[in-house]
Amino acid sequence: KAPWDVLDLVKDYMAQVQAAVITPITRANLASLPEIINRISGLGLYLLLQPVFVPKSHELHSELSLRECTGEEQQRFLDVIDLWESSYGPSSYARLLKDFYTQQDSRPPYCLMGTESIVVDSTGEVLPCFHRRDLAAGNLLEDDPAQVTKPLSEPASDE
Repeated sequence: KAPWDVLDLVKDYMAQVQAAVITPITRANLASLPEIINRISGLGLYLLLQPVFVPKSHELHSELSLRECTGEEQQRFLDVIDLWESSYGPSSYARLLKDFYTQQDSRPPYCLMGTESIVVDSTGEVLPCFHRRDLAAGNLLEDDPAQVTKPLSEPASDE
């Protein structure tokens, strides 16, 4: 219940700054994702689904990895991605996810991370990409938010 209460409290602010709710996808949470997609959509917030990479060496690999899905689970995954795509419209990313997890191994022509999109993780760290923690711009909870989100180069003024 707590995440829904928090999202309900911050939804207006999140809409103003064009924030997204990022929800991990694992083999273990596939069944609950349609409800999550519908509830977050009902709040008027953007949802990004992010598959969790679980290395084969990890003790929970077979329990969590989408690469270990059975035929029924793989169909559930495809249905979840279709629902998400119809609710939010990220067709190129949806195609990438479907292809990757059905062994098609497609690659997108470009990535928006760090240029048009950034990540703010649950600790407040501002990152250009999920995979580049080494390039953190700062922390929204600890640093001045204006400095953390300031563009690297300010546009030239006409003065």
